[in-house]
Formats: sequence, structure tokens, C-alpha cells
Amino acid sequence: MAETVQFPNIFVSGKVKGVAGTLQINKTGFAWKNSLGHKVNVLATELKKAFWFHVGPCCRIALTLKTGSFVRFEGLNTRDRETISAYIASNFKVQLENKELATKGWNWGKTQVENKILSFLSDNKVCFEVPLGDLSSVKSDKNDVILQFVQLENKELATKGWNWGKTQVENKILSFLS
Repeated sequence: MAETVQFPNIFVSGKVKGVAGTLQINKTGFAWKNSLGHKVNVLATELKKAFWFHVGPCCRIALTLKTGSFVRFEGLNTRDRETISAYIASNFKVQLENKELATKGWNWGKTQVENKILSFLSDNKVCFEVPLGDLSSVKSDKNDVILQFVQLENKELATKGWNWGKTQVENKILSFLS
């Protein structure tokens, strides 16, 4: 097996959104860097669990760290799963687990907070997840949930990437109403 595996055009979920970078995995861990100089590093010794998701036309790997936080890398191809799984099993002694996302389109379910992640679940499958550190406020009543996101420092990053619509990007508010 190669000492380093590399994947281009990968996005990091969370605060460094919008600009793709290159993900490298080597014996010391995961390293991601984009053209703006943003970096995300995960040491192999910090890794607790790894999950593989199919998200639309691409795939995501979510790394849960021993500190309770997590990092997600998105934009991987289905064929990358085997390479990543073999590499982290061999070098980090961590199994890459498949995790299914809810796709039924139901508008009810439950919320769960675990490992500093707010998850919305339907039929015991993840609809989507939000890192608690990305939220500045959460409001709910019996049927509605409103999430307000932390304002990104870099306006260029705040207006690129996720296609949530201009108003939502500027206001950093995502609402789920019944």
C-alpha cells in the first residue's frame, strides 16, 4: 500500500466551507489544504471512529475524534471507499463504518446531540448533522426548529459553496417549519 493516498477537490464541512482542497492520508493522519491556505489536520492518534456516507452524487467520510469533536470531508467518489477503508484499518486500526442517511422526505423525526453534533433523525437514520460549534442559537417549539449559524469571518467563504440561497447565507438562519 502507498505511504500516502491523495484525493483532489474535497470540501471540509464546518467553518472552512466553500473552497475545495486536497485531502491526503498518510501514517500520521489526515491533512487537508485549499488554495486559500486553510488547513485541517487530524492526527491518527486523535481518531476514534470513521463513518462513510453516500450524499447525493458523492460521498463523505466523517471522523469522530477522541475529544468528542468531528471532521467531515466531502466530495469523495464511491470507488475511494475501498482505498480509504483499507488504509485506515491497516495504519490506524479503525474500521470505516457505513452510515445510511434518511431519504424518505418525511418532515418528522427526532433530534439527538452526541459528540458535539446535533443530528436530525428520521426512521433512526441521519437526515443531516450540524456541528454544535457552527450554531450560535437554536429555537424550537412543538413543531418548528430554527437554527442560527455562527457568522463566518471570511465573507468570501461565507458566500461560496453551499447553495442555500442568498438570504439564508447572509442571515445564517436555517428554518424548519411544519
